[in-house]
Amino acid sequence: MPHDGAGVTSAGPLAPVLAVARTGAAVRRRSALVLGALVATTVALALASLTAALRAESAFDRLRADGHASDLVILGETDLGDAIDRVSRIDGLLEVGAAS
Repeated sequence: MPHDGAGVTSAGPLAPVLAVARTGAAVRRRSALVLGALVATTVALALASLTAALRAESAFDRLRADGHASDLVILGETDLGDAIDRVSRIDGLLEVGAAS
């Protein structure tokens, strides 16, 4: 008699039941693997999106800091000192200066 390794012979009245059970177990195992892969992919995409969103939230501030961007540029003033004094009174400006 053929033996399946688990102490049960694969011939006799239980042979069809064992064959169906083995087939069902293989299908469930494959389904579980596919489901696990889908869950892992979904979690990875969600974490990547969250990381990108957090990084994008501060992107503009980092760009301004790295590029030393100006909030205001005054052109055509002959008395630059007076213009700097007037602009420096505006609330919210961190720094006022002249560039040549």
